[in-house]
Amino acid sequence: MGERIITLLFVVSEKSCIFALPNQINMELTKNIDKEYLEWIAELRKRYRQSHIKAAVKVNSEMLKFYWSIGKDITDRQYENKYGTHFYENLSRDLTFLKS
Repeated sequence: MGERIITLLFVVSEKSCIFALPNQINMELTKNIDKEYLEWIAELRKRYRQSHIKAAVKVNSEMLKFYWSIGKDITDRQYENKYGTHFYENLSRDLTFLKS
């Protein structure tokens, strides 16, 4: 027969120690966990999410600055872009190559 992996949840507090399958977890199992601990976990979760949001905003801001600077560079070099030089095609290929 094939192997079967079973995940157990181990809940510990000063008052109790519980082993349970994830689908057996309910409020009865968690009510003995210290309320202060649960509030701390909730606060950590909130701070984690806020950090992700802040990081995403900073990354988006930096990428916007980068794209704007590329647009400015292209505009500044527009005089070099003569018909038939495949300027945009070459630029696209070269920038794609830089990503790897």
